[in-house]
Amino acid sequence: MNHIRSSLPEERRPKELVLFDVDGTIIPDHTDELTGKAYWAMTEAGLITPSEETKETLSTLQKQYEARTLENPRDYLNPLILSFDEQLRGKSCTQLGKIATEIVAIEYEQNAYPEVVEEIHRWQEQGAYIGLISGSPDFIIQALKRKMGADIATGTRYYHNQGYYHQSRRCETRSTNKDAIAERMLIALTKYRIHGLGHASEKTPKRLGEFDLQDQFTLRSSYGDTQSDYPMLMMSSEPVAVAPKQNLRELYSGQQGWKVLHDTPDDLAA
Repeated sequence: MNHIRSSLPEERRPKELVLFDVDGTIIPDHTDELTGKAYWAMTEAGLITPSEETKETLSTLQKQYEARTLENPRDYLNPLILSFDEQLRGKSCTQLGKIATEIVAIEYEQNAYPEVVEEIHRWQEQGAYIGLISGSPDFIIQALKRKMGADIATGTRYYHNQGYYHQSRRCETRSTNKDAIAERMLIALTKYRIHGLGHASEKTPKRLGEFDLQDQFTLRSSYGDTQSDYPMLMMSSEPVAVAPKQNLRELYSGQQGWKVLHDTPDDLAA
């Protein structure tokens, strides 16, 4: 965990997590998801080498995704993810990590929603712990974590052996409910504050409710843009919808206490 932006001593930081979805929440997904941007950048750099047929098919789907003419965005994202997973096998963790850092720097500095970046800095100044949840490959999300100075993050993880990626995933965040991941993060942070990083024992409680009340971390706020973020948003005391898709807007419509950022006419028409 990195504690970059908070100037408070560790013992004075509130036991509060503020959690962010990535695609469509921190970084706009109007042209492509972060996974797609990384896929095409790595293809151009020759780090991954999909077949010409795969590139042509995905390129056509990407153009339709960007133009918002696909009936279901998963028609592009699902085959993209499958190809990315296949191409990661046997690739150097160092090489992929380096280009991920370059991609993330551009995306965060040039394209991130200014309102969300301002919120991130505000929470960090208050000492809150910042977390990220994404289905993008974990080496990309960890690069974003470092860039933001976030405290905890998880993407889709892979085995790696002697510096190279293995074919098997270690943690499939793409199909895990985000509220369950958020719960695990709260437990991890609670253990961290009690025992220090890496010093939790087998006797450490595995459920948040098993810790003493004064030790428990709480989910102060969470930020998301789609219905898949809704359970995570409902866990927090201050849910924030960012450029919300219609499926999320329908879920929170009429509820009290919701904050909405970047709700522009273009988003409403999406």
